[in-house]
Amino acid sequence: MRNISKERLSEIKVQDSLYFYTTNYLFALNPFKSDDITMIQLRNAGGYRLIRREGAVDSIARYESRVNIIGIQESFLSTGVTRALDAANVVFDFNAFDKFRSNKSSTRVLITNDKEKIDGFYNQSWMMTIVLKNYINLLEDHRIYCTHLITYLKKNYKID
Repeated sequence: MRNISKERLSEIKVQDSLYFYTTNYLFALNPFKSDDITMIQLRNAGGYRLIRREGAVDSIARYESRVNIIGIQESFLSTGVTRALDAANVVFDFNAFDKFRSNKSSTRVLITNDKEKIDGFYNQSWMMTIVLKNYINLLEDHRIYCTHLITYLKKNYKID
C-alpha cells in the first residue's frame, strides 16, 4: 500500500490500486491466538510440580512469557489497524466497495483530495506496517522457539 504514489492519486488506476490494497489488507487482521487451555490446566492443577526437570519448567514458563509478549504486540497491531482504518475512512468511500469490485476503472473511491488527510492515511499505514513487521518477527521467533521446545521435551521425556 505504501508504495503507491500519493502524488498520483488523481489517476483512477492509482486510486484503484490503493483502494484495492486498503480493502484487502486493512480489513484482514487475523492475529495469532494461543490455545492455552493446557497451560491453564497445568498451572491451576499444580502440574508444574510433576515436571522433574528444571530446564523443562523454565522452558515452559518462557513459552508462556513469549505468548504474553505476542499478545501485547498484537494489541499494538490492532490499534495500528484501527487508526489506519480511521484515517482511510476520511479518504475513501467504502460504500462504493461493491460497485468497485464489479467496475474498478470507473468507480470513484476517493472522497477527498485534502493533502493533510491523505498524508495522515499514509502515515498511519506506515506506522501500522512497522508494528506488523515487529509482530511477524515475534511470531517467527516464537515458532522457532516452539520447535526447539518440542524437540527438547520429546528428547528429555522420550516422547514420539
